[in-house]
Amino acid sequence: MNGISLQQQLKELISGGKSMGLQMLAGVCRKSELEVIKALPEGMGMLFEGSYFDKVWQMLTEIDTLTFFIESSGNIFEFKTKVEHGREGFGYFNLFGKNCLNGHLRKETVSSIALLKIPFMQLESRQVAFINTDGKVMYSFYLPREGQKIDPKAEELFNAFIAENGAN
Repeated sequence: MNGISLQQQLKELISGGKSMGLQMLAGVCRKSELEVIKALPEGMGMLFEGSYFDKVWQMLTEIDTLTFFIESSGNIFEFKTKVEHGREGFGYFNLFGKNCLNGHLRKETVSSIALLKIPFMQLESRQVAFINTDGKVMYSFYLPREGQKIDPKAEELFNAFIAENGAN
């Protein structure tokens, strides 16, 4: 795909129907995930500054179940979970609770947050990606599906967030 723009490469890859998520697209195009997000066709990605962390997290807490997703060195870890409100302490955004995601996040390492509509395996997909200063996704959340469609309530929250907060 040499000699064509990143935008054109992405358009061809996505319209070709291959099952490629954000990290795979970035690998094929030899670009960072952030560069790919910025070059996505209109309507497929909305990028927010890391300062939107609390607002995005609040939206995630309103969704019954999400798929938490981490890709590291080609390995993919995912599990379904509920996201609860966190609290600040000892330099971390701390997550506690029963039957939900637990951990300790460094909010200051999030430089951007992307709300993405990239199809995967020929199905609609909605991803909320937390991106570091190197332009790499640290972790993501995927909205749940009912059958092969995005859960309507989750989709409504996702779209409302984009509509209310606009682009940076």
